[in-house]
Amino acid sequence: MDLDKEKLTFEEALQEVEQLVRSLESNSLPLADVLTAFERGILLTRFCQEYLSGAEQRIEQIVQTASGRLELKPFEGELK
Repeated sequence: MDLDKEKLTFEEALQEVEQLVRSLESNSLPLADVLTAFERGILLTRFCQEYLSGAEQRIEQIVQTASGRLELKPFEGELK
């Protein structure tokens, strides 16, 4: 099971993870479907983690100081 990362946005992946969680929490799926949903959820979660890691690196690369200069600073805080 692969993700088509070129066509999948972060928001779409996150929405699908949320939908899978609701399905799994409902306890209405047969075991085979539970396993498939769980595997898909893991792939989507990894995709989201990689996306957020890339966004964090981009934020770290360019941060404008108060004087208008651009300099590299580490990202501090959480992405929401």
